[in-house]
Amino acid sequence: MFVPTLDIDLVWHTHQCSAVNYHRVTQEVAGKFVNHDDSIVQDKLDTGMEETKKLYRMRFGREYHICGCWDCEALLEAVEKAGKGKDMDWEAVAERVSGDVAFYRAVEVARRTGKPVPIR
Repeated sequence: MFVPTLDIDLVWHTHQCSAVNYHRVTQEVAGKFVNHDDSIVQDKLDTGMEETKKLYRMRFGREYHICGCWDCEALLEAVEKAGKGKDMDWEAVAERVSGDVAFYRAVEVARRTGKPVPIR
């Protein structure tokens, strides 16, 4: 049994708020309706989480518990691109990533509200 991280679980519950779309997408992606069962006992969840972490680490080469939000993913990508240089200006890297994420959020807000997309 795979166990989602908290951020994945929140997205999953949000997706379920649109029941018709949730049913359609799970049929398309998984080939069947996926029942998200919140009644599983803690011991079974703990065991499932350990197995999920192990399989995730084997497949992707990193830990499963890291957040997948825009901020964290963009920062992780920037750090990986920059390498492990000791003399790297990490504050500048973090500031650039923060600006990039703010820009992409503004683009998404504009897109969703039908307003002009900001230009960089």
